Amino acid sequence: MEDEKLKSCCAAFYENDLATLILGENFHPGGDQLTVHLGEVMGLSAGKKVLDVACGPGRSSMVVAQEFSCTVTGIDLSQKNIDKASDCATEAGLDATFKVCDAEALDFDDESFDAIICECALCLFPNRETALSEMFRVLKPGGKLGITDMTISGELPPDLMDVIAYVSCITGALSLEGYEGALTRAGFEVKVVEDQSEVLYDIMLRIDRFLLSIELMERISKIEVPVEMEMTPQEAKQKLEVARQCVDKGDVGYGLLFAIKP
Repeated sequence: MEDEKLKSCCAAFYENDLATLILGENFHPGGDQLTVHLGEVMGLSAGKKVLDVACGPGRSSMVVAQEFSCTVTGIDLSQKNIDKASDCATEAGLDATFKVCDAEALDFDDESFDAIICECALCLFPNRETALSEMFRVLKPGGKLGITDMTISGELPPDLMDVIAYVSCITGALSLEGYEGALTRAGFEVKVVEDQSEVLYDIMLRIDRFLLSIELMERISKIEVPVEMEMTPQEAKQKLEVARQCVDKGDVGYGLLFAIKP
């Protein structure tokens, strides 16, 4: 696929109602708790200007605005997600605004932000180096970058090497060392690297429960389930089991990195 098609594919997946139905308001493992932990590691504080890159429906943005009293700007390629995030922030009275923007071409002046967060999205960018370069550009000197993302070590099984795995943040992931190297090459000084792989079991449990509910609806109601899926629940459960085995072995994980622009 070409880069723009990959971006469109990912944006379409994460604005689909099915993604919210399965994953809830948090599209990333660890949920609000990990976002708060990331903010604490970064030392976020009141009044700081924070950019949330690939914000989805804006949950992380709103957690940062509420918990740390920051002024947050969220960007995403999906207009549907931006509209949803804007409505939620307005309803909650939070200091957060949202706009459609490409992470690889940030529509902001140099040195515009005190901090940037990017949760479970860096691995989705076709041009990761360009995105990191853009983040570096719009951060003020001494600005902070916080990332949580999927990690991989070694070669993934063929069952996970497809488009569904790509938009589910698996096949574009790096090892923790790989992310650290990418940040360093972009000019950042990496300060904290954490293995947060345990959070994956909770999100797999949520997916497993969703798939079970779909199976029960099919068996009991004898009607077509009113959601669009690219595979049957049985096929999805098989892929989920492969993913769980990879997490158990340490081949697939989740990490947190905190870095500073010198």
